[in-house]
Amino acid sequence: MGDTLMDIDLHGHASRLCPDAPAPIVEVTRRLERAGGAGLVATMLAEDGHDVDLITALSNDQAAARLRDLLSGVRVSAGALGGPTPVKMRLIADGQRVARIDEGCGQKPFPWSTRRCSSGSAGRTPSSSPTTAAGSPRPRRSGP
Repeated sequence: MGDTLMDIDLHGHASRLCPDAPAPIVEVTRRLERAGGAGLVATMLAEDGHDVDLITALSNDQAAARLRDLLSGVRVSAGALGGPTPVKMRLIADGQRVARIDEGCGQKPFPWSTRRCSSGSAGRTPSSSPTTAAGSPRPRRSGP
């Protein structure tokens, strides 16, 4: 359970400076997109073969649609985010991080919970219990 955002790494080569500012001009040669935050942990666990449920909040924009694609190996229960999807873009020139560009990362929107989101993994059997972020089955509570 946690915040999910879009991480984008833009890799390229810089061989000259802008004529109007002391900033490098980066010719982007590769773009890598991945889920970030809790979405990154969920994706990594799923890639390792774990059964993963992610409870998060997602927006209804283009970045959230891409996140849903990137999270295809994870069961996602999402409430409405109530704002734009946070996107963090890293600009990397010749292996050196030059800048990070954030979109929708200012004031955190209030997530709206839905019945589906709050029920999370309701109805799952003990043999199919989801994996925690640490990669082990959730411990069972003893007692009331």
